[in-house]
Amino acid sequence: MAFKIAYGAGHYLHEAGKRLPRQLDANETREWTLNDRVARYFAEAAAQYEDVELLRTDDPTGETEVNLQPRCDKANAFDANLALSIHHNAGAELTEAGGIVAYSYYNSTEGAKYRDIIYDACIAAGGLKGNRAEPKNEAGFHVLKHTHMPAVLMEYGFMDSLLDAPVILQEEYSKKMGYATMEGIARAAGLKKKVTTAPDVAPVPSTSESGKYTLEQFVRDVQAATGSSVDGIAGQETIGNTVTVSAYKNQTHEVVAAIQKRLAALGYDVVGEPDGVAGPKFEAAVLAFQEDNRCWVDGELTAKNKTWQKLLEMI
Repeated sequence: MAFKIAYGAGHYLHEAGKRLPRQLDANETREWTLNDRVARYFAEAAAQYEDVELLRTDDPTGETEVNLQPRCDKANAFDANLALSIHHNAGAELTEAGGIVAYSYYNSTEGAKYRDIIYDACIAAGGLKGNRAEPKNEAGFHVLKHTHMPAVLMEYGFMDSLLDAPVILQEEYSKKMGYATMEGIARAAGLKKKVTTAPDVAPVPSTSESGKYTLEQFVRDVQAATGSSVDGIAGQETIGNTVTVSAYKNQTHEVVAAIQKRLAALGYDVVGEPDGVAGPKFEAAVLAFQEDNRCWVDGELTAKNKTWQKLLEMI
């Protein structure tokens, strides 16, 4: 039986208010934008587990408002095992107080179980420890009350907090929260990750060997694929133009073939032939490379992250 999760980014793009104060963010980033970013990383993380089905209950474009009851109706019709509502907290004034807050419905034993484990996973992933509100809380929010399954509402930080705001604006934080949330759910529900094949032997760098795909050629190909000046030297322009690549995002981007050839040249033969498609073999090779190079082990090359820097030999 599949484990079904109904999830949604709280609010919608054009809702009045619900944004960071201009004093903390010149762009006044909308809450829905932050919520959506966590939701998308959550979905990427969920795709790595066996027998998990997802249903997004809001409009993924953010353009159309989906009210609370229709969201609950979708979750109930889906017969979800868990409902998840993704938010960032707001407040009335600037303060240093903030932190993650997790909610379940009053006296929901199962809801509290998921709430506590998700919260702990997010804090362990580098989250913001709560000091403004009870971090593991109960509430009668509509999405908690009117869903027929355990439900959790997560507030991943306060938008008006002097300490939280610069953190929650970072995409890497959103990714950590999305992945940590799924890890917490998996722990609570006993879900298992999909099996991937890793290389049998330790990789041996071979970029200097005759006939191999060299580092300089790799850098040139990355630069050409991402719109950088092509000179074979990886600098700030090169890393700044890199894109997120995984089996779930940009999986057919022009840069994929170059990454495949680079991994193969480094000894990660599990990557297979450079077909330009980031599939299971691509993910297995990236996971092995990340493990060997002390990167964030998630099978993904995120724009400007350590995996890209390691592949480009910038660090």
